[in-house]
Amino acid sequence: MHRRLSHLLRSGIAVAVATAALGIAPAIVSSASAGSVSAECQAARTAYATARSQQTAAGKAVAKARKALKKARHQHRPAKVRKAKKALRVATVRYQARVKATKSRGARMGYACSAPSSATRANGTGRTLALLALADGLDLGVIDLGQLTGLLERFLPGLADDLSPAQLSALLTGFNAVAGSGLSLANAATILGGAFSPADLTALLGGAAGPELLSDLAEHLLGQLTGLGGLPIPGGFDPGDVLETLSGLLGGLDAAQLGQLLGLVTTALGGGSALDLGQLTDLLDGLVPGLSDGLDPATLTAILGAVNGGGLDAGTLTNLLGGAFSAGEITQVLGGTAGTALLGAVIAQVMAQLGTLDGGAFELPTGLDLTTLTNLVSTVTDLLDAVTGGGIIPVVCGIVPIPLVCP
Repeated sequence: MHRRLSHLLRSGIAVAVATAALGIAPAIVSSASAGSVSAECQAARTAYATARSQQTAAGKAVAKARKALKKARHQHRPAKVRKAKKALRVATVRYQARVKATKSRGARMGYACSAPSSATRANGTGRTLALLALADGLDLGVIDLGQLTGLLERFLPGLADDLSPAQLSALLTGFNAVAGSGLSLANAATILGGAFSPADLTALLGGAAGPELLSDLAEHLLGQLTGLGGLPIPGGFDPGDVLETLSGLLGGLDAAQLGQLLGLVTTALGGGSALDLGQLTDLLDGLVPGLSDGLDPATLTAILGAVNGGGLDAGTLTNLLGGAFSAGEITQVLGGTAGTALLGAVIAQVMAQLGTLDGGAFELPTGLDLTTLTNLVSTVTDLLDAVTGGGIIPVVCGIVPIPLVCP
């Protein structure tokens, strides 16, 4: 009975350690029952037990070294004292390393033995999602619940509706925690459960992961998400969709991708003719004053090629807009059947994405009412007419100011 209580106590401590490491309130941690211990949990328990045993042995070595030093001092033998001091330093450093390892493995055990659908796992999954963005070389920013649910749809349609408010909140908290303070190597190892080597983790954290490693992480993340919702893993999962959506969500699109979004606007507003370079710079400066002055010729050429390239795909555009709109809504915009509110919202999002060029700051304007959106559609329509017909180009920043871009 004593051993059983001791085991439960150690498990509880480990869960608390994991809880503290992942920023989750202890009240919402749910550990796995004894009858449903996973292989991952069992392996983590074994590793934790080994670490505790090694820590105990290291502690005894420190006590023995201290005793030897005391004896040497009592004998007044300087050479023996120096040797004993060195032995104590070595033993102390080793003990501190064992304590750190025990803490780390305890956190892993607490996380691995929590229920797959628990808020603890949801928080860790949110951190994994942020790690995927880091691994793709993106600059993280805090996101809101709407942006999170849009992103989840790229992984598994319907997943957001299947998750509880507590799970969604924990996912969002985990993502934004990494956006605010980063992710340590130890924390990454905990939430990924040993699925990746230390070298892989270093590459992921440093934004130096190759396509195959990025795909592996996205697949692993998909498994975590399906565990939260209890939904089956889909057969046609494409990591590229998720990476595109992350880039759109975090303002990390390249020039060609931004050109596709600009092509969406020109197509939606009836701009059927191809633009030349002068017309493109006029259009860019009309949307974001002075933008073209900060862009090099190669960037402008890439944007122009994408604007005039045609072949716009609703699914790709949905990804590039960060999942803020559905593929059906983008299809309406492309087909000229979208309402003014939807069209204006899409234009505002595209403008904010363009504001990321030349060191700008991505921040989607919020709180836009129907009147503002109606004026925006009208203004951009006039802008396109002016660009292609030689009229006076209006400045859109007076309607939808983009922070740190518009004066």
